[in-house]
Amino acid sequence: MEFKERMQNAGVEFVNATKMVADAAVKHTGIAAEEYKIREQYRILGRLLYEAYEQSPEEFDDFSSEFFAAFHNITISKEKIEELKENNK
Repeated sequence: MEFKERMQNAGVEFVNATKMVADAAVKHTGIAAEEYKIREQYRILGRLLYEAYEQSPEEFDDFSSEFFAAFHNITISKEKIEELKENNK
């Protein structure tokens, strides 16, 4: 292959790689924007729940016990995973 052809091929490959990186950057920016929207909705939802809780906390007894039980179960499972990792070293 001539030098000129190799340089043209390298240029085309460079342009294609640059387009791919730019497309990925655009996608990452879009993802970040959508994640921001989700966090904002969680914030609004949390504020509404807190306001409702202030009005009548007894209505949240079942909810909060299930919620904290789930966190407790996750913590226990993570601890067991760590134990398994330590035992398999």
